[in-house]
Amino acid sequence: MKATVAIVQTAPVFLDKTATIDKACRLIREAAEAGSGLIVFPEAFVAGYPDWVWVVPNNRKPLLASLYQRLLANAVTVPDEATKQLAETAAEAGINVVIGVNERNAEASGSSLFNTILFIG
Repeated sequence: MKATVAIVQTAPVFLDKTATIDKACRLIREAAEAGSGLIVFPEAFVAGYPDWVWVVPNNRKPLLASLYQRLLANAVTVPDEATKQLAETAAEAGINVVIGVNERNAEASGSSLFNTILFIG
């Protein structure tokens, strides 16, 4: 059995969920048109990896809080309009999708984030 897989090596639109989802949907359609049956995106593609945790000192709490709030505001809940858009695009294109997202827990405080991989197919 032969499988054609598209591996995405590009940056998200950092801390912009809407623009990142639009970019992902464009790439999903392109991969399907090129004959791929599966497209795999990087970790935390929606809407970016919080690399500041490794470089911003802990004594910069206002900056850290601001960055975390932006990350939280651009996280997905499963399901939501962003994940629905990804699923609809994948279904229309006839392709399976693996994509890393920052997922907000919607069941409790809504302030915890998970590094989640979604399989859409």
